[in-house]
Amino acid sequence: MKKTLLILSISILNTISFSQTSITNQKTFGGTNMEFSGEAKQLSDGTFVACGSSLSGISGNKTTPNFGSEDGWIINFNADYSVNWELNIGGTSSDLFSSILVTDDGFLCGGSSSSPASGNKTSPNLGGGDFWLFKINNVGVVVWENSYGGSGNDDLNSIIKTGTNEYLLTGRSNSPISGDKSENLRGGKDFWIVKIDGSGNLIWDKTVGGDGYDYPSGTVIADNSIYIVGKSSSSVSFDKSAANFGWDDYWLVKLDLNGNLIWDKTYGGTEQEYPTDLFFSQNKLYIIGSSSSTASGNMTAFTNGYDDFWIVKTDLEGVMLWDKTYGGDLSEYPSSIIELSNSKFLISGSSESTLSGDFIEDTQGGLDYWLFTINDQGDMLEQERIGGGFYDDISNVTELNNSNLLIFGDSDSPTSGDKTIDNYGGRDFWLVEVTTSMTLEIKNNLITSNLTIFPNPNNGEFTISGLEKNSVVSVYNLQGQLISERMVTSESEIKINQSNNLEKGIYLISVKKNNETTSLKYIVN
Repeated sequence: MKKTLLILSISILNTISFSQTSITNQKTFGGTNMEFSGEAKQLSDGTFVACGSSLSGISGNKTTPNFGSEDGWIINFNADYSVNWELNIGGTSSDLFSSILVTDDGFLCGGSSSSPASGNKTSPNLGGGDFWLFKINNVGVVVWENSYGGSGNDDLNSIIKTGTNEYLLTGRSNSPISGDKSENLRGGKDFWIVKIDGSGNLIWDKTVGGDGYDYPSGTVIADNSIYIVGKSSSSVSFDKSAANFGWDDYWLVKLDLNGNLIWDKTYGGTEQEYPTDLFFSQNKLYIIGSSSSTASGNMTAFTNGYDDFWIVKTDLEGVMLWDKTYGGDLSEYPSSIIELSNSKFLISGSSESTLSGDFIEDTQGGLDYWLFTINDQGDMLEQERIGGGFYDDISNVTELNNSNLLIFGDSDSPTSGDKTIDNYGGRDFWLVEVTTSMTLEIKNNLITSNLTIFPNPNNGEFTISGLEKNSVVSVYNLQGQLISERMVTSESEIKINQSNNLEKGIYLISVKKNNETTSLKYIVN
């Protein structure tokens, strides 16, 4: 059973307690060659869909043939990982899926394609590589397929909904005016934004960039505007008004709903920054990515190793509110950020660092899945590391209705470490479901409470201080079973001795007075 460390700000509380994460199920999907993960989502019917790319033919647990060097691969499965259907779509060249957007009647699945109409691909190729998009219903029937592009290379990054039956596709492009591209190239590569209707028809397209290489990585709709973040090596030129601080910086642009540029901002240090996701919550923006810089430019945080996670929080005018780094002695590779139902932010990615810096657990192999939660001030709350003996690369995480987390990525690890099932080929999709206290809801927690447990960890005998008269103190295990309960009559401090009847593990204490409840965690060792 794996343990996760809950870290509370030292300026607020001078204790450390533990929370808990356990793997409840895991599954690999793949053939005898290699598969690379794109994204996994839960559909409106309760099933799940995972997409990526595959170089395998019919082999392993893959039942559909491959048409080219690399095809798009989609699997629909149930909570127990039993497969309902799968699709392998591609032509004679290279095709891949990277993004999913769930709709009421199915989903949109997008990626990039360099194949002509061949194999089971029906849309033409417009250049070196195109945006490639499908509408698929819940039973795996392709409703429509479209390609969008110019005469160069166009790579799709994200799909978001903008309004009733309208969608925005964002990616990078080095195409001149040609094909579907109506505006000229600015530099080496630009942001390319395409708006379509529900049938895949193009409404408009916009190009945003400077004289260098600009790669978008996240898009949100907020404040009746479009926000896009990406990395930029461009100087002040064309659409870029803010100078870089280093090689590549975070570049945040704000557009109106018609794609017209309103403003742009850069964030970075003297080395290299690479954003991977953008998230909107409570009228604030959160940019997640990696940085090899340390406290320079407009970056105030220090890095622990080669590349750390770097999170920047801004207001809707792009004003930086805070920035924080998270990592160890080697390199971290961030993937995504989501907001959990308990209002914590879950950050996911992969790491090759050892027990160092912010890590409380050593590496399992070359690269592990790494997840941690933060509050809205960027304080790290919990973390979890999952991996096998080789390289495990996370794509995204979904919070399930039962408060478990479904982690999706790809792995070349054999049975080792946390991985209990072998691969079918060189690299497979690897899905891991965990039950975790990261998703627990804690009301009026220790950050706003004077309650303390000492010692913690303990052997089942400890003292709780900071209590108020007429409070009820209850002890639970993580399965929610009541272990003991006690009324506080007058004292502000009580001693609890359960050293003879508690197994080693994690326990929760609930202190309730009137309608207010404070929860604490402790570990019996």
